[in-house]
Amino acid sequence: MFEPITGRVDRAVTATDSFVVRSVRGKGRGVFATSSWRPSELVISARITAVSPQRTVYSFQTGIDIHCDFDEPARLINHSCSPNLGIRDNTVGAFDFLALLPINVGDELTWDYASSEYHSIAVPACHCGAPTCRGTVTGYAGLTHTQRSNLTHIASYLTRPIPPP
Repeated sequence: MFEPITGRVDRAVTATDSFVVRSVRGKGRGVFATSSWRPSELVISARITAVSPQRTVYSFQTGIDIHCDFDEPARLINHSCSPNLGIRDNTVGAFDFLALLPINVGDELTWDYASSEYHSIAVPACHCGAPTCRGTVTGYAGLTHTQRSNLTHIASYLTRPIPPP
């Protein structure tokens, strides 16, 4: 599905017709647009590669006790407190990533991890650099009511009551 690109590893690692994966200082790898999208357009449709009841720093939470590994490039999309992608559950149990605002060639694709993770362990300190940066990535449980209401696209399990631990 993805063909390696020759050249320096810190530039491009893998690519498709619509995005490229490359190193991002302080974040590891990131996904960058090589096409443009308008708001509401489907950018990436993820697929599940593994399911586990255990949370990992690479898993996506799709249910209160369901943690999944997604295929690339979805698993490489970085967090932002002011993302350009939102999520919705898709028909294969993973997430579709939709443009929340216009995305231009060269833009890094980002989503808010709190829109799917009830408690996030992936990135304790946020490095998104957004003017609205929360400083930490605690997950949905750590958001204020106002911050929760600002998330327009969230995993459907977060819309139901969460049972106590």
